Amino acid sequence: MRTPRAEAPRVLAVRDSFACRLDKWNSTIARCPRLRRVRALVEDRPPGTVTRAEAADAAALEESSFSRAFRAQTGVTYQQWSRALRVAHALALMLEGDLALAEVAQYAGFGSLRSMERAFHAFLGVSPRAYRSSLRQPARS
Repeated sequence: MRTPRAEAPRVLAVRDSFACRLDKWNSTIARCPRLRRVRALVEDRPPGTVTRAEAADAAALEESSFSRAFRAQTGVTYQQWSRALRVAHALALMLEGDLALAEVAQYAGFGSLRSMERAFHAFLGVSPRAYRSSLRQPARS
């Protein structure tokens, strides 16, 4: 099993920055009872399976009202947050083992490897392949 010390410094910084953004969004969600219900639903289901309509139902709002409320509270759309959760899940899967990238994409709730690649570029600025190869680089002293 790889340890975080084995990661290249640039990738560590990128991953930490991403984790900080996700933590900020999640702490904002934790302060709103309606959004806490959405988060609980998302956590209880496989990654990427809760639609915006289902999230709106969990928040007891119409879909358009939910979208406005979610963005007003968090600063991001529900889709962006959901996609970020899938990226975080993919990162964890990549640290845990040697699954093929297509399997990581599937288990993280992406429809395809290409979809996961686009999400990685959007949130991390690197491809999944580049991220994984940086995990294999020895740490520099």
